[in-house]
Amino acid sequence: MENRKDDKIYALELEVEYLKSIIKGLELELFKIRCLSPNNKLKSNSKKVELLSVLKELKSKTSKTLKDKENIYILEMVLKNMK
Repeated sequence: MENRKDDKIYALELEVEYLKSIIKGLELELFKIRCLSPNNKLKSNSKKVELLSVLKELKSKTSKTLKDKENIYILEMVLKNMK
């Protein structure tokens, strides 16, 4: 009986991890859409300038979520490695 309960818990944990990965992927796509949409106020010729603008906007937020902090880190690393 205990083994079946553990198997169900393990299956649920796997399902949760799978759903989290889907959500993370969707959040990334939404972030890309927000950054690169033509209706966005970013009207620059350079991708680097666009990334800098988004980074500045994220850093200027008064209350940053964990996702904002992750995006700031990712943008900083991308910009650091850009030529």
